[in-house]
Amino acid sequence: MYRYALFACLSVVLACGDDDSMMMDAGGGGDAGLPDAPMGVDAPIGMDAPIGMDAPIGMDAPIGMDAPMDAGTDAPDVPCGDGTVDDGEACDDGNTEDGDYCSADCSTVTGACGDDEVQTNEACDDGNTDDDDYCYADCTMVGFCGDDLIQLDEICDDGNMEDGDYCAADCTAVTGACGDDMLQTNEMCDDANTDDGDYCSGDCTEVTGACGDDEVQTNEVCDDGNTDDDDYCSADCQTEIGFCGDGVLQATVEMCDPGVLPLGPADLGEPCGISDDCTNPAAPICRTGDNVCVAGNAGSPCTLDSDCGSAAPVCGASGQCRADRCTSGAEICDGFDNDCDGIVDNGCETQCDRDDSPVVNLPESCNYTCDGTLPAGSLIVPCGAVVTLHGALNYSTVLIDGIVRVPARTGAAPDQGSLDLTAATTLTVNGLIDASEAGFPAGQGDGNDATCESNGAGYGGIGGAYRGCAMSGPTYGSPSSRTVELGSGGTNGTRSEAGGRGGGRVILQGDTVTVAGIVDADGGRGLADDTFSEGGAGSGGGILLDATSNIDIQATGVLRARGGNGHSTGFTSGGGGGGRVKLFAPAGTMMGVAQVNGGTGGVQGPFNSTGGASGSYFQLF
Repeated sequence: MYRYALFACLSVVLACGDDDSMMMDAGGGGDAGLPDAPMGVDAPIGMDAPIGMDAPIGMDAPIGMDAPMDAGTDAPDVPCGDGTVDDGEACDDGNTEDGDYCSADCSTVTGACGDDEVQTNEACDDGNTDDDDYCYADCTMVGFCGDDLIQLDEICDDGNMEDGDYCAADCTAVTGACGDDMLQTNEMCDDANTDDGDYCSGDCTEVTGACGDDEVQTNEVCDDGNTDDDDYCSADCQTEIGFCGDGVLQATVEMCDPGVLPLGPADLGEPCGISDDCTNPAAPICRTGDNVCVAGNAGSPCTLDSDCGSAAPVCGASGQCRADRCTSGAEICDGFDNDCDGIVDNGCETQCDRDDSPVVNLPESCNYTCDGTLPAGSLIVPCGAVVTLHGALNYSTVLIDGIVRVPARTGAAPDQGSLDLTAATTLTVNGLIDASEAGFPAGQGDGNDATCESNGAGYGGIGGAYRGCAMSGPTYGSPSSRTVELGSGGTNGTRSEAGGRGGGRVILQGDTVTVAGIVDADGGRGLADDTFSEGGAGSGGGILLDATSNIDIQATGVLRARGGNGHSTGFTSGGGGGGRVKLFAPAGTMMGVAQVNGGTGGVQGPFNSTGGASGSYFQLF
């Protein structure tokens, strides 16, 4: 409407002009040879609109002029970098920067994740869009060879990119491990295993020993502090090739070999090879170690019992010959150093004020009051007296102030090892009944187990095992029946060093049974060469007190049936299991102690053996 009003005004103005003004040049945009449309009239189809005027609908605009847009409809501005790909854009990545996937003017795609070119908007680009490698499918970094994390495309990653250790430099192959017997650059040693206790630690980071360091490792049979042959241990520590007394002169360590290489007649203090060399009756023993002739008297240095003479036949814990093994118990007036203080019968005068001679009165002049009369059929063992008894014995009255020894069981005397004392009225023990080590010898008894050498024996408790052996001495008997058994012997050592004896069996019966002294049925310790072979310990034995009226164990009373201790020398040995102690009476008091401990196991570096288990104590009153 407004357009045609304008045309009307223009028609009026143009009508006042020259005729020539009404004519348009063919080159001005009109059609050649055609007249212009009259003013105010739309140009017919095929004719141009006058110059400076919009062409009506259906007509072309004059040459050189654009047809204007409808009023109020300007074309909008669409910017590059808005993150949306619009018409006329090849890409739009939300910015107008080069160096990423789209050019700054959004006209060209310049890259993509997986093209093996790291763009400014990428942390990595490994030429693919997989997730199972060092670069995620969206080109964000997830790791690298040498970061100590095993990625999906790695076989290994040990925190570096070096060869010569457990993982290849490119993390594609495992190249070794601790225990493969190949020394890697990250190892101090590698002995083909991952065990401790040998020459190399379990993680291959530390050298922990060597043949010749005088420490027997788990991979060694022996180690004598050198790597020489011709001595007791081979140069590679794998073979024990001798010992003193084996009949072979080891040139580097022996001047002689006792038992095989006699040196000829020798007197006191002179060198000897065997005891037959010692021709002086006053020094008949060729002592182990220094191989000189000695008397073996009490106090003489010793290594084995065989170094001691008949007057002091025991090589004590202090390494000196003595008359008997001290027990670390109370001193008893018996001619021995019971409390191990080096003084025989110290304090004995305060223990006994009886004025009788140290003999057993069976029946003789001494009774409870020392008045010279003796109850008929009584057993009186006065203070200071020592008697040996075994088997079943019956008396009207029993009083033991001195010592009663129970002889050890042997193959020739199987009835020994036990003492069954019965009194019709009172049975009193103020002194010592000693049945220690009187039971079964080495390798015998129901509690012996020979699965491994040097095992401890069992009875009331299981025996200790030698160096991790799966089996040891079993228990037997009942903890509550009215009977007790002999203790069992320990297992022999590797070189047949005898296991310790089991404890004996002691049964005390009477109307009233009183103990103010000691009843001892301890097991024994095995023999040992102190370098290689040690016998297992014997188990404790059995003690039974059975009274028809009353049992009185006074504060000084001790009932013991302990297992023997294992050895901590050489390859060690197991401790003996504890024995059994039982008390039966209608009434009674227990003020003293009952000891049924298991013996300790040997401890020596990696060659530890276990101790025996405690035995059983049963009381019914």
